Amino acid sequence: MVWMLLLLLIISSRELRSQEDSSSAITISGSTAIESDFYSLQSTPGNAVPTRRPGSLVRLTVAPTITFGDVLTLPLEFSMTFPETTTLFPIPATTSVSDFVQNLANRFGITPTFGWARFNLGTHTPQLSPLSGGDIQLFGAGVDLSPGHFRIVASAGAVGRRVMTDTVAGTEGEYARHAYMGKLAYVDSLTEIGLNLVRVRDDGASIPVVMKSRVIQPDGFDPTILDTLVERDPLMPVPEESFTATLNVQFPITKGVRVAAEVASSLFTRDMESQPVSKPISAIEPLLAQRLSTRADLAGNFSVMLEQEAWGLNLKSSYIGPGYHTLAYPWMEADKVDVTMEPHIALFDDALRASGTIGWRRNNLADQEEATTTQLLGSATIDARIGDALSINGQYANYGIRTPVRNDTFRVETVSQSFSVTPVLVLPTENLTHVITASVGFDTYTDLNPVSGADGRSQTRNLSTSYSASLASIPLSLELSGSWLVNQLSIGEMEVTGVGLGAGYRLLGNDVTLGASAQLTQTALGNIAPDNDLMLRLTSTWRITESLQFRAQASTISYRYGDSRPGVSFRENLLRASLQWQW
Repeated sequence: MVWMLLLLLIISSRELRSQEDSSSAITISGSTAIESDFYSLQSTPGNAVPTRRPGSLVRLTVAPTITFGDVLTLPLEFSMTFPETTTLFPIPATTSVSDFVQNLANRFGITPTFGWARFNLGTHTPQLSPLSGGDIQLFGAGVDLSPGHFRIVASAGAVGRRVMTDTVAGTEGEYARHAYMGKLAYVDSLTEIGLNLVRVRDDGASIPVVMKSRVIQPDGFDPTILDTLVERDPLMPVPEESFTATLNVQFPITKGVRVAAEVASSLFTRDMESQPVSKPISAIEPLLAQRLSTRADLAGNFSVMLEQEAWGLNLKSSYIGPGYHTLAYPWMEADKVDVTMEPHIALFDDALRASGTIGWRRNNLADQEEATTTQLLGSATIDARIGDALSINGQYANYGIRTPVRNDTFRVETVSQSFSVTPVLVLPTENLTHVITASVGFDTYTDLNPVSGADGRSQTRNLSTSYSASLASIPLSLELSGSWLVNQLSIGEMEVTGVGLGAGYRLLGNDVTLGASAQLTQTALGNIAPDNDLMLRLTSTWRITESLQFRAQASTISYRYGDSRPGVSFRENLLRASLQWQW
């Protein structure tokens, strides 16, 4: 059915293109793609290994752009998946059309643009500032206006759909969530001064509250005394809301030197059903209802960027208060202060490039937790080009964490270090080009007990190499790879060995590319029988026309457990086909 829909879109687009040729005022361009997945898994014994994907999946994306001369640009985007899928939130037992279009895995958007005025209808992601909002996708309406040196952004819509709590299926409920955000800024080249406001709140009436009864024994000495406690089911969420206001600025100091900063404040209510405070602050009351679970806090960041012809330096720092929380960034880590320095330099006409990072972080800023953790991070990368044939990449990273508390049970002091060197050698000849790559790496992790002096260590050594050859006389390429990794753990030594072989061939004037590869991996822990993993993959690409391309990929994985799960094995098959059309 979906493939028929794609065919109709292609035919209708051809008709529109023929109309376009007769009128230069209207132009139509864009892309269409359809991708199908077919998946299966068989395990021995049956159901020993759960499936990871749906049996079949179809993704359809249509993104046309209609331009009416110099007056109006009309980009459209329609991207949907069948059957419905999601990654961040559970799938409702039954979905309506509204639920389908609000799914974050789908996109339905129209963006009319008239010069400096852009209107967002449907799915869009308003761009505000790092501490206010910028990665939250909503389904609704908005404007992005840039008259002169001013920028005005306003958007409102749904950022989460409702999911009913289902105690039988074990589905955790989700409230419908709505966002309202705006930005008013002055922009002049690299200078910007902006005010950002974001309000996100759950609709507490969007799903019914599920309660459960629990029998408790209030008197430990008399077992006959029982009481019934009615409480919110663990699968039932509590509605939340937040209001965030920030002021961000950036400006150049001189050529190659730029400063950026942002100060922010947030009001966050963890439970909108908690009791209101007895004496709310009148200035805050219009922004957000103040409850016993409401907390206010501050955040800020500051950075200096120096960019010269052959070198540069970025200095960054941030402070996120323990109570700073905005639902526009629900996974932002709070209660921390950090400082980072990132230098980079290029020498000898870019034959030698070096970059690094030095950072420090501390949490528990209000000293309200049991322990305070400090972290140190250092890394360096060097890329050296020696002639036209040899290049070498070297990397080093050091990460440390320290939690000094009196109770040894909670006292932590760890250091993690990693080092790797990767040379690449390219040897071209008249009929053959050889590429040889090798990588050697060492990783150590030390967990030190500062009181007893004992430490636990984990060391990893890895070696990988690959050789590829491209023939000039025939369109054939070959690749051979191998890898070896040893991880010394407290429970024994884990060894992972792998070998791979691949080949590619082009035909029909390079319009068709065929590829095949095989990878065998063995994983052993100590002296027990190892696990064995064999993966076979076939790929093909067919450029039907200059604008139409077909891709297909088939893979099968045969996995047999050793002594870790005796007698258990599985075979996983995946077939993926796609048709992409640029028009």
